[in-house]
Amino acid sequence: MKRITQDFINNLPVFENHKDAYVFFEENFKNFRFAGGELLDGQYCRNYDIVYDMNAYGEFLEMKVKALENKEISNGKSIGDVNIYHRVKIFENGNVHI
Repeated sequence: MKRITQDFINNLPVFENHKDAYVFFEENFKNFRFAGGELLDGQYCRNYDIVYDMNAYGEFLEMKVKALENKEISNGKSIGDVNIYHRVKIFENGNVHI
């Protein structure tokens, strides 16, 4: 499966809006999943995950939910440890942060 690399990030096209960026990532990555939204710097941003390992991703999300339910700050695993997905933030104006 295709992965995000620094070269990929450096060569991203300029997007006019959220829809253009979304379509680009949806066409380029098989497992491109919505992961919530937030307000950053006064602009709405949608978070997406490019998932490399669906089984491990599901287990990772379950661990996060259990940690939240138990009011734990950390469950000992981090995104870097498991390396199962890459977060992409797409703003309404088309800006992309990876």
